[in-house]
Amino acid sequence: MSVNFKHPTSGLIKECPEGFSWTTFFFNGLVPLFRGMWGTFAIIFFTGGLAGLYYMFAINKIYATKLMEQGYTPASSVDSDKLNRMGVAVARSNDHSHDEEQQKQIEQERIAS
Repeated sequence: MSVNFKHPTSGLIKECPEGFSWTTFFFNGLVPLFRGMWGTFAIIFFTGGLAGLYYMFAINKIYATKLMEQGYTPASSVDSDKLNRMGVAVARSNDHSHDEEQQKQIEQERIAS
């Protein structure tokens, strides 16, 4: 399962996994390196990978928070609910009239790429 984010000005869509990070379990510090999370990468690197034990459980929530700080918003109310379950605070919007179509469009774009 994943949460879709959309940048309001560029329209760029990013996907953030939910829950435990199996990728971090297997590849440890490479996950924050490829996501551009330099501080997290440095922590894992300088602790010899031991911090990766913590980040397996936390990195997806940290990444979702980072995307929100960069101006990304949940692509739909479903994604907003997923973020709330992850423990990421999301400002609610009253306009969700486009959610179902937008969710279908995001799925089609993900399948096409």
